[in-house]
Amino acid sequence: VAIIGYQFTHIWGNRAQILLLQNARDRFSRCGIGPYEIPTIFRLFDFDDSQEIDIEEFQGMIQEIDVGLDEKQTHQLFKIIDTDMGGSIDLRELVKTLYPEEYRKMYGRRPRQTRKAAGTGPLV
Repeated sequence: VAIIGYQFTHIWGNRAQILLLQNARDRFSRCGIGPYEIPTIFRLFDFDDSQEIDIEEFQGMIQEIDVGLDEKQTHQLFKIIDTDMGGSIDLRELVKTLYPEEYRKMYGRRPRQTRKAAGTGPLV
């Protein structure tokens, strides 16, 4: 019972974050944007070609594609995505946060090659 209580408390404490992420996904979807469109859009708003976008670039992206998030929601979403709190987000952080299942499909590891298939020894 204690474990269930802890998990419920933890999830309940993160409900605002969970709801904002779901809201953002829904709004992106209504604009015709899904996980596979994010890389193209990201590159369009990475004005300094740093492979990262800062809060100003992120705000511009959200406003330009007319997702419908207000300034406060945009800042909150950026903070959620910027898990390392470095002040900028990269493409993988963005996709992983908004679309965790699709992230695995898009950026998941390739299957490890067996030693036998690689020609380096017996099958492991």
